[in-house]
Formats: sequence, structure tokens, C-alpha cells
Amino acid sequence: MIINVRGGSGAGKSTVIRAIMDRYSDRVPHLVVGRKQPLWYDLHERGMPPLRVLGHYETPCGGCDTISSNLADPSEKAMDYIHRLIRQADAGGIDVLYEGVILTTILGQLPQLHAEGRKIVVINLTSDLETCLTGISERRFRRSELNLLTVEQIRASLEEVTIKNNAGKLKSAIKTAKQLESLGIKVYHCDRITAVETIKGILCL
Repeated sequence: MIINVRGGSGAGKSTVIRAIMDRYSDRVPHLVVGRKQPLWYDLHERGMPPLRVLGHYETPCGGCDTISSNLADPSEKAMDYIHRLIRQADAGGIDVLYEGVILTTILGQLPQLHAEGRKIVVINLTSDLETCLTGISERRFRRSELNLLTVEQIRASLEEVTIKNNAGKLKSAIKTAKQLESLGIKVYHCDRITAVETIKGILCL
């Protein structure tokens, strides 16, 4: 099973992934030469199917947004690299969970995986703009070394361009999820809590 968690910046994608990762006591990071953080994690727990989570979660911002290229072959584009890794895991019978790719270019990848007969589920987070902006503020707070501002103060100080850009990203994520659904890919529209429970049900956790 291939599960892609989607949503705008700050929607809670990483929060959902971390909640699933916390279900596993054995977390094995996969490291590659030239990359400081893990490329993926293999998760194991007695009585539960193995799971591979792409990207790293060592910092507040994680997921596939941290995979910019194939260090062994710089000519391979990030999206192609990410989905080759997904195919490799799926071919080995390993469930894959990933997020952080909100680009519309995903439309050239997920439909192809679907056409190949691979089992794909999309979890589309329904967080509204204000929730996303608060999520961005919380992330900036966690990343700050000094924490001179509260989350509320950071939210109030967000630049207009940041708000506008993230409103656009949110609309793009919603539009893309609907397009994937129209192509026959199963899409669940969930809030963060429901998303975690839905993924647990899909993976029989």
C-alpha cells in the first residue's frame, strides 16, 4: 500500500506522519553518503506490517520536501527519484507512507503508479487557511533557538506575501486532491485526528 498525505503548508502533514511513526518501537534510519539526515525510515513492530516513511523527521520540517535530488545521480529529478524509491519499496512488499510533495507535478506521478496497478490512497487534510498559518507559526517557534516571540506573536507578524502564498498552496493542494480522485484514486478528506485513525485502519495498526 502506498499512502500519500497531502495538504497545504502547516496543514499538519508532518504531525500526522509522526503520530503513525510513534506506533512503532523499532525505527531504522536509512543513511546515504553525502546526506546528513535519513533518506527514509524502516519501521517495525511485533504484530504489525513493516512500514517505510520517506524523508526525514529530525527537524520540525520533514518529509519529502527534504529530498531535493539523488546524490548518486544529480541528473535524476527529485520527483522521479522519490517515486522510484516508492516503487522499490512497493515491489518489495513494504507499505510506504510519505508527504511533503504538494507540487502539481505529482499529477504526473500518482496516476502512473495507479495505472501500474499499485494500491494507492491519498489522505487530503482539510485544514483551513487559519489552521495552516497557525501551524506555520508553531513550526517557526520550534525552529527558533531564542523563542523571543510566542506562537501568537509569530502568527500576527506573518508577512502578507506568506499568507497569500500559503493560501495559493492550500487551493492547489485541494485542487490536486480532487483531480486525483477524478482519476479513480481513493482520496480520504480528513482533519488531522481522523487522518491518523484512517491511516491506522488502512495499515491495520
